[in-house]
Amino acid sequence: MKYKLTRRTALAGMFAGATLVGCTPSDGSPVALPTPTDVPADCVDLASFVFEHRGHCKPLTSLSDADIVRFDFPGSLVSDGSQLMAYFRNAVLAWDVTSGALTSLHAPQRSDSWVFASRGNATVVPRCNGSLVVHADGCIALELQGHEPESSGSDWVGDGIQSLVFTGDDHLVSLGTDNSLRSWAVSTGEALEMRRLDSRPDARVLWHDAAQGRLVLSHDLGRAVDIYHPTSLEHLQSYPELPEISGGWRATSEGVLVGINATDQPNGLTVYDGNTNQTSAIGTETACRAFTVSSTGEIAYEDGSLVKIRATDGTEREIVTQGTEFVSIEFSDNGDFLHVLDAYAGPRTYDVATGDVFTQYELP
Repeated sequence: MKYKLTRRTALAGMFAGATLVGCTPSDGSPVALPTPTDVPADCVDLASFVFEHRGHCKPLTSLSDADIVRFDFPGSLVSDGSQLMAYFRNAVLAWDVTSGALTSLHAPQRSDSWVFASRGNATVVPRCNGSLVVHADGCIALELQGHEPESSGSDWVGDGIQSLVFTGDDHLVSLGTDNSLRSWAVSTGEALEMRRLDSRPDARVLWHDAAQGRLVLSHDLGRAVDIYHPTSLEHLQSYPELPEISGGWRATSEGVLVGINATDQPNGLTVYDGNTNQTSAIGTETACRAFTVSSTGEIAYEDGSLVKIRATDGTEREIVTQGTEFVSIEFSDNGDFLHVLDAYAGPRTYDVATGDVFTQYELP
């Protein structure tokens, strides 16, 4: 699905110079920010930002080396056609897809997770208390409050946000460990819909199937999937008994799901056809850590230093990469390019037809 890049200008206009009116916090309400005297720095930029490996929710005195992930690029990547966004250490950065130039810093990390959502000029990250901070041009625009933070021990609190996805130019969906699925109008902070979940919060992953207009929610270590409408959050379908996988399922077409095998299973991916209730395997030489699906049903997955692309007829082609620690793979909207994120080397974009590097990105 093509994103409307003209939304960038509209969002900037809505966010710039606005004075937020205070309101009483309630379940799902936008929360006004403190005055500038209470918050001395609302903005960040590339020139002055300090990139570092650190935590935010735990007290610094209780942090150990095991608490701090040393990957330079620890999370997922997002593309809106003209720009590519991903975390570098403790900030969401943006690059120009054509030139590879590093163009801007969209938002700093404000919790201990690398969950974020970005569309056009708006980037959303969670705080440690479960609120969602909306940024525009690197500056805080407003905060969305409704999710409860996750208590994890006596000395710290996690942000409790498991997934954030844009399902429209101004429509955000958030998944929390408080067993709620919520939607928001990002430009105004209005809470739109909320659905309570009855599944355990462990290992839940939310994915937006833009091609077919649905949200795919994997839970219980992938052994169950629920399908929701991307705007109304209406529950559409359930798959209650699936093979255990590592991470979440993605959908290739109506009723067909793909996921990475669990760690105690053979290397590769599992394909589940809900129409026939049959599973099939895609084997890999090494443990697969990243995969994606295109709007036309192709599956791209990591196998060592290769990214293999499987067509719907089962034929495959390979892209030889320079990566060793893949964390995210995504197709471009039209399927002609493949964006690959390596934990140390950063992002690269490949031409699917030739397998050649299309864009090499500037590193901070």
